[in-house]
Amino acid sequence: MRTLKELARDRKTLAWMIIAGVALGILVFRIAFPARKPAAVSVSAIRAEKGLPVTTALAEVKSLDIRRSYYGQVRSAKVQEVTAFLPEMVESVRVEVGDRVLAGEVLAVLSGQEQTAAAAADRASVEEARKDVERMRVLFNEGGVPRVELEKAVVRLKALEASLAASGTRSARTVIRAKIDGVVTERHAEAGEIAEAGRTLLVIQDTGDLEIEVLLPQADRLYIVSGTDVEVPLEDRLVRGSVKRLDPAADPQTGLFRAIVAMPPDRALLPGATVEARILVKRSLGGVVLPTGIVQREGDENFVYVVSGDRVQRRPVTLGEGADSQVEIRSGLKPGETIVEEGSSALFDGARIWIQEEAPVSGEARP
Repeated sequence: MRTLKELARDRKTLAWMIIAGVALGILVFRIAFPARKPAAVSVSAIRAEKGLPVTTALAEVKSLDIRRSYYGQVRSAKVQEVTAFLPEMVESVRVEVGDRVLAGEVLAVLSGQEQTAAAAADRASVEEARKDVERMRVLFNEGGVPRVELEKAVVRLKALEASLAASGTRSARTVIRAKIDGVVTERHAEAGEIAEAGRTLLVIQDTGDLEIEVLLPQADRLYIVSGTDVEVPLEDRLVRGSVKRLDPAADPQTGLFRAIVAMPPDRALLPGATVEARILVKRSLGGVVLPTGIVQREGDENFVYVVSGDRVQRRPVTLGEGADSQVEIRSGLKPGETIVEEGSSALFDGARIWIQEEAPVSGEARP
C-alpha cells in the first residue's frame, strides 16, 4: 500500500500538470485567434467629422507707428577747432587724442617771444605818453602851450593804450585753452613746429551733447516736425532721440531736407559713426491692425477668413500702412470680428473649421 507522502506527492504533480495544460491552451488560443486592433482614424476622417483645424484671433483696434529708416553720421553738437592766431613756434602740446578736457584747461603753449617783446615796447611807450600828457597839462595850465597841443598828447596816449591792450591780447593767445568740456578727437600739432595763423591744431568734441544729421525726401519732410520721436538701434537695444531742427529749404543739388536729431549720451554713440535713425513719420489711430501673416493674397486681392459658427467666410480687405510685421486694415473688417490666425492655407470660402486652443502642427488635427 502507498504511504501518505507518496499520495501527497502525486496530487501536487497532478495539480502542476493541470495548470500547465490550462496555460498551454490559452497560448494556443491566442495564437490561433489574435486580438484585432481598432481601425486607425485618418486625418481626412477627422477633418470630415470635425472640420479643418485652425486657431483664431479677434480683430482689434490698435495704434500703428509708421517709421522710415535713414542713415546719418553722429557728431557732437559742440565742437571747438583750436586754431593758431599767431605765426609762432609750438612750445608744447599738453593733450593727446582721447583725453578728456575741461573748459579753461591749457591745451598748448606757443613760444610768444615776439609778442612778449612787442607788449613790453608798447608798455614803455604808454608810460612815456602818460608823462607827456602830464607835462602838457601843467604847461597848458600855466599858459605855456595851447589847448590843441594838450589834446594831441591825450589822443596819442589813448592810441598807445589801445596798442598795448592789443599786444596783451596777442600775448595771452600764446597760451591756448579749451572753451568747452569734451574729448580731444584730433591733434595736428607737435612741439617745435611753426603754428601758422588760422591753422587747426586740435579738435575737441563734447560727447555729452550728440546729434545725428540725416537727409529727408520731401514726401516724409511734410510729416516731420521739431520734437518728432526717433529710434536708433544700438547693439541689443533702442536709444530714443528727437528731431532738434529741420532745414526749411531743400538742398538745391539733391532736393533733400536736412534734419538734426538730438541724442542722449551713450557709450555706443561715437562721433563719426554711421547709424540708422528710425523717424516716426505717421501714427495711425483707431483702425484695425493685424499681423501681416494673417492676411492672404491671391492675384490683386487681399483677404482674410472670418469665422461664423463652424464655418469661414472669405472676406476681401483693403490694406493701409504697415510696420514691424503689422498692417492697417482700412476696410473690409470690423473690430471684434473673429478671424482665422493659423491654418488658413487649406481653407476656402464656406469651409468647416475645428478651432484649436493652440496653433495646429503641419495642418494636422489633434485628437
